[in-house]
Amino acid sequence: MITVWLFKYLAIIDDNKRHNQLIIAVVAPEGTAKVSWTVNSSETDLNQDTDYVIAVFYGTTINKYILDMKIAARKDVSFVASFPFVFYGHPVQGWIFLVSADGKRVSNSEYLGQLLNYSLTRF
Repeated sequence: MITVWLFKYLAIIDDNKRHNQLIIAVVAPEGTAKVSWTVNSSETDLNQDTDYVIAVFYGTTINKYILDMKIAARKDVSFVASFPFVFYGHPVQGWIFLVSADGKRVSNSEYLGQLLNYSLTRF
């Protein structure tokens, strides 16, 4: 079974300006979400390949969350989040933000949305 999830993500670490650089379309095996993005071509001290991504996913009906610290670097352009069995069949909300490698700068957190066509089922 394939689960299709769609997210949008706009912010980057910068001077509080938003750049429409990331449109995320996700197709992943059951129990996972693949999140991918494009990298802004203008690298500055506020936009480095070494910035890392932190992702938070929250199961609204089960009141449980997953926090993935440093799940990917900006230069990786994608990551796959795996969900434990308890999340199957429940709506999940997502957020991501970026942190500079030295931990001194962070982007605003951006709401990814609710997983669409969420079809995780119990076996």
